[in-house]
Amino acid sequence: MFGKKKTDKIVKINQPQNSAAEFSLDQNTPNPFSGQTSICFSVPRSGNIRIIVYNRREDLQCILHNGHLAPGSYRLMWDGTDAESRALKPGSYSYCLAAEGVFVTRKLTIKNSEK
Repeated sequence: MFGKKKTDKIVKINQPQNSAAEFSLDQNTPNPFSGQTSICFSVPRSGNIRIIVYNRREDLQCILHNGHLAPGSYRLMWDGTDAESRALKPGSYSYCLAAEGVFVTRKLTIKNSEK
């Protein structure tokens, strides 16, 4: 199920001073986007974290991150491509944070490239 892997840039924004009790996933910015978008999320405790993109039919498009993260807030930059670095078609998608039985979902929109 999680065979499509992709590595994008993920950076830790800060160390939590008072750890949040829950995982959080912010709305991507900009949204809709063409070219690149930023996805921010928070992890209250260490563990394996997956950030996954699905299409409207819930078909897996790519895994933006699949690995261990320490507690903190993170920003992931995504260029709108699938696991094989092909641009996804314009339209609506869901992106999800999956960790330790937690599944948080948001929607995003890819728009046509402006030329």
